[in-house]
Amino acid sequence: QLSKFFGTIIFACVGLTLYVVTRYSNHVRELKARLQTEERARRVAMHDQLTGLPNRRHLKGVLNWLLSENDGARRLGVVMINLDRFKSFNDANGRPLGDEVLINVGKILNMRAGVDGFVARLETDEFIALLPGQGEEELMDWLSATLTAIEAPMALGKQTVTISATAGAAIGLTDGRDAETLLHRSSLALRRAKDTSRGWFAFFKTGMDELVRQRALFENDLWNAVRQDEIAPHFQPIVSLEDGKPRGFEILARWTHATRGPIPPDQFIPAAEASGAISEMTFNLLRK
Repeated sequence: QLSKFFGTIIFACVGLTLYVVTRYSNHVRELKARLQTEERARRVAMHDQLTGLPNRRHLKGVLNWLLSENDGARRLGVVMINLDRFKSFNDANGRPLGDEVLINVGKILNMRAGVDGFVARLETDEFIALLPGQGEEELMDWLSATLTAIEAPMALGKQTVTISATAGAAIGLTDGRDAETLLHRSSLALRRAKDTSRGWFAFFKTGMDELVRQRALFENDLWNAVRQDEIAPHFQPIVSLEDGKPRGFEILARWTHATRGPIPPDQFIPAAEASGAISEMTFNLLRK
């Protein structure tokens, strides 16, 4: 009788333990499934479904956070990018190919923004980039290089397509300025660029229009100089310290402008890299 009693108790304990473990496992699975569902819902609410980029709601949260940083005011570049004549492109090529273009442009912007930047998709053909620590010159280099990258032929399946973009930029300080103000300023700059220089960019900041115009003229002169093979190689000897004899030469690019005279390389090399002229210029120098 006693052994039967203890056997019953042991059986009941084992059964209770199995019941508790089963209920706990089910609870953990339910909790995990609910958390995954909530995470998917949060991601859907904060991200664009086509490109996977953050959406406007996510953008405003990040922008407000950047503007509220209390580690000292620093510059923040806000760039709004719009694809030129994208509706016509969609009508001519079909929406699936248009979607591929949008995904590709999103990847280009993400890569160009780097780890410190932030890229979001606002509307069908409109993106925005937040670039902390960017001044006017750095932002002009970034804009030129980014628009050049977007304009490069895209290999999408069996087709190769080209598209251009226009951008508007505003620079603010992380000093608590209203996020909507910076977004509005970049939008105004984009509108002005669309009206005056489609395929290029404009700044909101007073006085920047002339700098942008000068930059456009400079890049145009640079491209002409590259195409007309006016960039000359100068040779810097690489000398052995043992015997003072040259062991080779470094090619230095030198440009003498028709009206401005010699242009320092620290001015035209970054412009060549940003505008995409650096490859052709390098091949010309190697050939010479």
